[in-house]
Amino acid sequence: MNDNERLRKIWQESHKYSQREFGEKFGIGTGAAVSNYLLGRIPLNLNVVIKFAKGLGCKIEDISPSMALLVQSAEKLTTRVERTESSQSRIPILSDDYLLAHATIPKYQRSDSNSIISSLTLSDDQFAWIVSDQSMAPDFFPGDLLLFISGSSANPGSFVLSKVDGGIVFRKYTEQSVENKLIVNLKPLNPDYPTISNRSKEIEILGVLKELRRNFTIRKTHRGGGVFDN
Repeated sequence: MNDNERLRKIWQESHKYSQREFGEKFGIGTGAAVSNYLLGRIPLNLNVVIKFAKGLGCKIEDISPSMALLVQSAEKLTTRVERTESSQSRIPILSDDYLLAHATIPKYQRSDSNSIISSLTLSDDQFAWIVSDQSMAPDFFPGDLLLFISGSSANPGSFVLSKVDGGIVFRKYTEQSVENKLIVNLKPLNPDYPTISNRSKEIEILGVLKELRRNFTIRKTHRGGGVFDN
């Protein structure tokens, strides 16, 4: 039995209106349109099946099991999308000036222009920062957006954002023990920039890198291996 035949059978058993009245009441169209659907002259679609099911007091699957599956799949997809959206976080993009002037990371940022959306599972103390120099090239470039989590312990090899001598620096975190004293080094990837050590500088770790969002500015490579922005 196909969908039109199932619909016609349910109609014969359940309808309370004339075809004209039914079409007008449930938004299907004229009485002729209702008749054509019942006789299979016009193929059924999901919108029409939903209206017939409502008018006849039956379920969508009673008329069309295949269309009922489509509805179920759509509902599951919508639920997944809603869960994904609800799990996303708005993360503030902080400037050097803000990081130098404030002791804590803002937990909420409502301005769309000064924040980004992320699905990372992080604490409230999460923030973003934009690379401003070439110190970490060739892995990180000016304009790249980095997501950090503050209050997280830095491990050797991790990339950290730090406050050093009234400035903000992004470096690779390393440790060494010298005479039973822990020496922290913040190393650049670009050899043209200096390594910073807590032997001579006061270092405050602001955040540990969790995600890189690349700025896809076109870059060309020199034969010598360097890069420049186009």
